[in-house]
Amino acid sequence: MSSARKDPVEKPIIQLRITLDDVLPAVWRRLLVPGDIRLSDLHAVFQVAMGWTDSHLHSFSIGSKVFGAQYEDHPKEELDEKSVTLVEALGDLRRFHYAYDFGDCHPPPLRDHPSATSKGPPRPSARAGRL
Repeated sequence: MSSARKDPVEKPIIQLRITLDDVLPAVWRRLLVPGDIRLSDLHAVFQVAMGWTDSHLHSFSIGSKVFGAQYEDHPKEELDEKSVTLVEALGDLRRFHYAYDFGDCHPPPLRDHPSATSKGPPRPSARAGRL
């Protein structure tokens, strides 16, 4: 009897550089996240990375689509962020927009710049940043 061992499937890792819009000096973070992370989980990663408290509404604008948490009075064009992964939502796109705290517009929205994917550990991690 042979005990052939299967290697675990490596998941693509996406490097994101997130930057607060219209803030000088620039406030940014570089994160590594698994490509199969759901947008709802990416929201949680952004909250931790930026030191925010997840106490405001948010949305992802990716191409012509808007994804969010689908609260009671969400816009009808908003898609459920739990239903899609980052790589599914991005497709061939290289940038997207994450808005947080619509009321005061503070903190400003993030610009996200996914870079080339690589193989590696499927855990989110912060690689660099500036306050």
